Amino acid sequence: MAGILGGFMSIALTNMKLRLTTQDDDFRVVKVSGTSSAVVSASGKEIDIEIPVLRHDERREILVEFELDGEDISSTLSRHLSLNSNSSMHEGYEDSLDEVPVVEVDCSFHDPEAGRSATRLANPVLLTLAVLPPSAPQSNTVGDPRIVRRRMEVLASDMITRSLVIAARKNFGHATRILRETKRVIDTMATAMRGTLPGQGVPLSRHDAATMHSLEGLAATMQDVDMFLEGLEVNKEMFTMDHRNFAAQQAIVLRSQRSWTVRTPTELHYATPDVQALIQLSADYASSRS
Repeated sequence: MAGILGGFMSIALTNMKLRLTTQDDDFRVVKVSGTSSAVVSASGKEIDIEIPVLRHDERREILVEFELDGEDISSTLSRHLSLNSNSSMHEGYEDSLDEVPVVEVDCSFHDPEAGRSATRLANPVLLTLAVLPPSAPQSNTVGDPRIVRRRMEVLASDMITRSLVIAARKNFGHATRILRETKRVIDTMATAMRGTLPGQGVPLSRHDAATMHSLEGLAATMQDVDMFLEGLEVNKEMFTMDHRNFAAQQAIVLRSQRSWTVRTPTELHYATPDVQALIQLSADYASSRS
């Protein structure tokens, strides 16, 4: 309850609508992940995304995959967009040889504190795609660690949800196989990312720091999958009473990047500071009354 109240008290923007428009005729959108309210036009040139509420210090990461002349180039994407509560755009990038203007981002939102609405940004943001020629050396074959982490979170959310549906039909074996394969994929990506880190004693670059932070996120996601697996394999009686609800909640947290509790590393990561502070105050009050 403290976490939910903290969420109500920390609302920064409401009724946020994003409009992404491709600027190059050679590019079209093939997939949008990380949000359940994205509408892609039939031509693949425009995307409309709705975010009902955005809280202070809350981040939403939306993955957009493009196609160029019929060839999927999502693996060359070296920039990603993350939105925070003051509508600023943060871009992470690697060194590149060429950059192509691909997407213009505009948005509208309502500021409840000021009581005003913005119908569009004064200066829409133009995002570029860094493209490396086939002959160019690539220092990191894994890709941007933040994008890898978010991909794995979305994958885990989808597979947990799918396994819940299958387990509800008492097909525990099939659900277990799905979760084990999901865990294998996440572990493979984590191993590849660890292989890009420098040796002990070598100063970390900004990219290395992002990799370590992303590895922490992958470990938290794997813990969510492990706890669901434990319920399916060890104690099927407890699965219906406890593990099923836990798995459903973790799938929602991974998908929405929002949490009202701090029981697991994933929940702690996606609970905003205001929510965490109110939960701590609630715990302090409860301990003082006991």
